[in-house]
Amino acid sequence: MRSIFLSIIFYCCFFFAGCTQSRSPLEKTFRLAWENVPRSIDPRYTIDADSQYLEDFIHCSLISFDRLGQMTKSLASGMRWIDSKTLEVTLRRGVYFSNNQEITAQDVQANFDFYIKKEGERSPHSANFSDLKSVEVVQKDQLLFHLSQSNGDFTTLLSLGLLPQKLAAGARISDPKKIIGCGAFQIEEWAVGHILLKRRDLNSSKEVKYIHIAFVKDENTRFLKLRNSELDLVQNSINRDQLGRIQDYKHLRLLRAPGMNTTYLGFQYSDPILRDQRVRLAIAHSIDRKKIIEHIFHGWAIPATTILAPFDRYFNPSLKPLKYDVNEAMRLLDAAGFPRKGRDLSEPRFTLKLKTTTNATRLMVAHALAEEFRRVGIALEIESMDWGKFKSDVDQGNAQLWNLNWIGIRGPDIYRFAFSTESIPPYGANRGRVSHPQLDQLVLKARAEIDFEKRRLLYNQAQEIVNEEVPYVFLWHEDQYAVVHQRVKNYELYADGRLVGIENVSFSAEK
Repeated sequence: MRSIFLSIIFYCCFFFAGCTQSRSPLEKTFRLAWENVPRSIDPRYTIDADSQYLEDFIHCSLISFDRLGQMTKSLASGMRWIDSKTLEVTLRRGVYFSNNQEITAQDVQANFDFYIKKEGERSPHSANFSDLKSVEVVQKDQLLFHLSQSNGDFTTLLSLGLLPQKLAAGARISDPKKIIGCGAFQIEEWAVGHILLKRRDLNSSKEVKYIHIAFVKDENTRFLKLRNSELDLVQNSINRDQLGRIQDYKHLRLLRAPGMNTTYLGFQYSDPILRDQRVRLAIAHSIDRKKIIEHIFHGWAIPATTILAPFDRYFNPSLKPLKYDVNEAMRLLDAAGFPRKGRDLSEPRFTLKLKTTTNATRLMVAHALAEEFRRVGIALEIESMDWGKFKSDVDQGNAQLWNLNWIGIRGPDIYRFAFSTESIPPYGANRGRVSHPQLDQLVLKARAEIDFEKRRLLYNQAQEIVNEEVPYVFLWHEDQYAVVHQRVKNYELYADGRLVGIENVSFSAEK
């Protein structure tokens, strides 16, 4: 009954101006809009951006990452390597799931046992834990991770959300009512057009007690809701042309910070045209990244050389960028056996199909790529679709070309997760079905190396192979940006685009 009462009060305040209490639910509610509905509420299966953002609110994890992407402890109060293959983790005491059950080492054990199980439905994260042999409970708040070989990136893998023991050992969870998390918030309501999260401790000194996430697919509608003070935040999903008008609205502010996410153009290796490295390299040379960044992103991005951002400590600065060079692109296409056609050489060499989402910015990028391709004699068909269908097609290998934004990059092991043969979906994110034995061996060797300098040199070699093989065209690293209502104070942008800064927001008294 109390839950129903709170919901009634909340919606009265949210949709009507008649609530006059000094601290009404609206004044305690942070309102934001997402383009897409999260594809998973089960942390064992989260891989899309929105699911990961939601995971940050309703689940806790052993470790986390700060604003600049550096690892920090979370549920883990201590971690130490007993030897190169044994990691000891000590848990913070007094942390509870939303069902008031204290988190124990048995819960943590069950979660990671799920990733290494051999039978039944496996997680897309399973490939990351191929080196994990077993998890041993030492005592209620302490456990040991036993590895089959040393893994210098292993601690960064411990950021996955945790479930209670019984749920962690069970089947995939799709019903929001059955989710039991240990994050600061829990799901209060999941409806067709929105999610309402409630802070588990309403007596907390934190001002944000509710988070209302509206699903608004249209960019113009999201911007209109901001202008009408119906939202407090839209992050990374407002057209750059509209951002130039923010100064016209005194109740809105624009925040901007460097980003570590990477936008790329992916190739399907099984395709008879794209399997030729010369074609992939020609496509890379045909794209004028700087022009697209200037015209579509208004300069709010930097060209990408590899999947890692330039400020990542494993970034290889000696990589030779694949520069815009139309003549080189045409030479490579000729050499690959795809000459210009027609009496006046105006017919395309061949036609490719690019799949993308209905996001207006991604569609502009797709059309810009079509124009770039046309200059070198490649016709590009564009097929846009909703996020769920798009992601499913890409994961299943039903896309010849696609463009995506890679978020949440947690160190150089991304080269194994994205490009090794063992990481073909559903066991990883090798969506192009790349198979390169030398790269496979190199990323495994680098992963097992503990010494930083030796690991860095090995990953430099991996980046050089990827740069030469061109499984993706790395396009750019977009800046993080957010349009924020004036009533919001202290919101901080994270380099990986996560929204955890909402937890520490305060509200201004201004109306």
